[in-house]
Amino acid sequence: MRKSPTLRFRSIAALSRNQAGSALVEAAFALPLLISLLFGILVYGSWFMTAHSLQQAANDAARAEALKNCETLTDWIAVYPIP
Repeated sequence: MRKSPTLRFRSIAALSRNQAGSALVEAAFALPLLISLLFGILVYGSWFMTAHSLQQAANDAARAEALKNCETLTDWIAVYPIP
């Protein structure tokens, strides 16, 4: 025996009105994306901090090397300009 088409359409219509699990399904789609975005922000921030620290260390090393040969105050001011 085949089911009538109206019975099939009624069950689809009943499912569209039933919203019991819709929040769970939406969360299942949204949470992995949001967690991936948050993780990417944290990783980029960590990389940016590391790159900045490395650049600052190189700047400090170059400045220390330049100060090694300073003999007068004007040489020192050339390395450390007064704002």
